[in-house]
Amino acid sequence: MTRVPRDTGREDGIGPAADPVVRIAAYTFERVFGGAPAAVRHVPARLPLLDGLAVPLPWGAVAAAGRTGDGSVTLFSMNHYRTATLTEAPPWAREPVAVLEAYSDPVPGTRLLVRREIPEKLGLLTGAETAEATARVLRALHGPPAEPGAPRPLCAAPRPAHALLTAPGGSEHLPWNLAAHGLRLLIAALAMPPVPLPGAIAPEHAAATLRAARPPGLGPLLTEAHPHGDRVPDLVVKTALAAGALGARSLGACVVALAPASAIPRIRAEVTAGLARHLPRPPRYLTAS
Repeated sequence: MTRVPRDTGREDGIGPAADPVVRIAAYTFERVFGGAPAAVRHVPARLPLLDGLAVPLPWGAVAAAGRTGDGSVTLFSMNHYRTATLTEAPPWAREPVAVLEAYSDPVPGTRLLVRREIPEKLGLLTGAETAEATARVLRALHGPPAEPGAPRPLCAAPRPAHALLTAPGGSEHLPWNLAAHGLRLLIAALAMPPVPLPGAIAPEHAAATLRAARPPGLGPLLTEAHPHGDRVPDLVVKTALAAGALGARSLGACVVALAPASAIPRIRAEVTAGLARHLPRPPRYLTAS
């Protein structure tokens, strides 16, 4: 599935011209809570592609919110089709509840809907995009937090066509325009338990490659970062490279490959065929530019 990246972190209105993700969230909010939301915010996610280097994705999290007259707080997940409260918060509500409780004491009366656009079981989202979508929609609904020490949004708005390098001394936005180089990120979702995402150690070789506007040079770095030892991801990486990928590694419950756009159909076909005997179902694919 290929998705066109949205304007990162924009303040969407709710109407016919709004992003479809925003319209669907607003429609679902109205069906669940009986009235239209006062605000909807979408925040794209960043994929931790290499240690310390996160790249933008067109998918992330969306939050819709409205006020309550009695001070009550209710949350609803579009992913789980479940409601929750602050005192009975399941795991899916962890980030929204943390942001709500940090906003003010007492928490203002709020109806909140959240949706993660990538299934949690893929292990690709960190939760920061859900927390930030919640923080932005609360600010739109209730204004800035009353407490001077209240937390600021958890991550800065992603810049279009830029990756984020995080190092001990701070962060840096680096050029990340795959489309200009005829490249795509191909994410193959496998039926396997996710592995931990990488930590935050500055990848100097990756930074130098992006500063020079040479994203194809990240391919070998991806392959070098692949943790060998698991038969299925190892097979996917080997097959993707043989089919034309510039590099690939396992992330979460997926394998992520950097490849020319022209090679994507062949990579998908050969990976699917190669895994027929190893997985209960074919992999599912996401393609981002």
